[in-house]
Amino acid sequence: MSILNFFSKAVTGYKNKTRTLLGHKVVYKYTGKSVLFDPFTMIRELQYRFQDATILDCPVNLEEEILTQELREPEYVLPNVIFTCKIPEGEFRVKRFVRNPGNKPISIYDFFLDGKFLAKFKRIYDYGAAFDKLCQSPEILEQLRQKESIQGFRLPCLMGTEIYVENFSHSQTWLIYDLEGLNRVQSSF
Repeated sequence: MSILNFFSKAVTGYKNKTRTLLGHKVVYKYTGKSVLFDPFTMIRELQYRFQDATILDCPVNLEEEILTQELREPEYVLPNVIFTCKIPEGEFRVKRFVRNPGNKPISIYDFFLDGKFLAKFKRIYDYGAAFDKLCQSPEILEQLRQKESIQGFRLPCLMGTEIYVENFSHSQTWLIYDLEGLNRVQSSF
């Protein structure tokens, strides 16, 4: 451990790693084991799957349930990893949280551009059980009967939020608050 890392960890509780990712200098601050992730690729994959995803109607009660469930993370919990990168559009930051309720670990990523909250990504390591449960809800099931087998779908919400849900080996949910902001981040790489 370098002397700078030693003092950083003593003051903040985080260690630092600097890397180059797609031509950008990035900094990871982390506690415990370093889990270095690539948010640029995460956004690129989202954009690729999101644009061709089946669009379903999002019933108000389901929208409220999903948003309430996804946003109830405790405010006082510190992220395990903080990714920071200067891009032409501003400071891009992603905070990664890890939870382990019961026997299903969960990774949560919060995306920011210049301090503005863009999106939240949540992966539940459950082999698609949460996705299957959502698909069985009456509001979604009726709409899916008219479609062929799908791995993910979009739910445009009344509040301007887009929800993208998929089964990509595990249940994954994107809550997109600022799609244009994510597009600006993607345009930088």
